[in-house]
Amino acid sequence: MHHFMVVLKIQAGEYIKSTQSLIAADDEASAVRIAIEGEAHGDLDWDDNGAYDLGGEFHYSMKRVKRVLPEHLDILHAYID
Repeated sequence: MHHFMVVLKIQAGEYIKSTQSLIAADDEASAVRIAIEGEAHGDLDWDDNGAYDLGGEFHYSMKRVKRVLPEHLDILHAYID
């Protein structure tokens, strides 16, 4: 199990925002999926660029993902917990 910092782009109509999460997962793809599922409001419809929910009202996509070194976890937890 590794830790990843996942930055998502969330779009609702013309409104766009970013969010970041520290995710424990086996690989980058799983970390992105977990992050998107954590932000979603309901069942997801996945496409090549991310996922839609609420009938397409929201779209979630990955802006970037980076593996966090084990020695950096305590530092990150000090700021985001």
